[in-house]
Amino acid sequence: MSRVLIIGCGGVATVAINKCCQNSEVFTEICIASRTKSKCDALKDKLQPDTKTVITTAKVDADNAATSEKEDGDIEGPFTIALAAAKTENDTSSQVVVAGSMELFTDSTDQIVSGSNVSMFTDIMTNLTSGEDDNTSVIPVKDYKMSTITITSISTIIGGLAASIFIPVVLIIIGVVIWAVRRKK
Repeated sequence: MSRVLIIGCGGVATVAINKCCQNSEVFTEICIASRTKSKCDALKDKLQPDTKTVITTAKVDADNAATSEKEDGDIEGPFTIALAAAKTENDTSSQVVVAGSMELFTDSTDQIVSGSNVSMFTDIMTNLTSGEDDNTSVIPVKDYKMSTITITSISTIIGGLAASIFIPVVLIIIGVVIWAVRRKK
């Protein structure tokens, strides 16, 4: 039914992979990719006998990827990038959403997909808070664009004359008037 790519083979990823393998009817194919392929292979050998899920492994160094474009040897998609699960027991319900990587929600990744990851994150939060509008808030991103101010040379000359001649002359005249008024008293 769905294919999942899980990058990493540490503790959290191992738990997620185990849970996916327990639901073979939902997760028909899993690819485990990590910098250490031997860890992926060991986990595959441990899980494959007890599951119908087809498990493949691959070596990947996501931190040092040269491009986000598909290259030779890359695994074909599409892949599940986040998983939502819900359970209700004794009138109590629980929900959890597991994302494939924290990189999904960084600014640089979000720019690649034109803001769709921010929308996905907002939808996840809305879903987890039962969709009640008063429990969630969306703060739109401000667009800071730099604009230039063009000052003509005549404006510069007039401003310079005003600052260096006109204002001092006006202040001297005011000073003389005040002095003359006080002198008569």
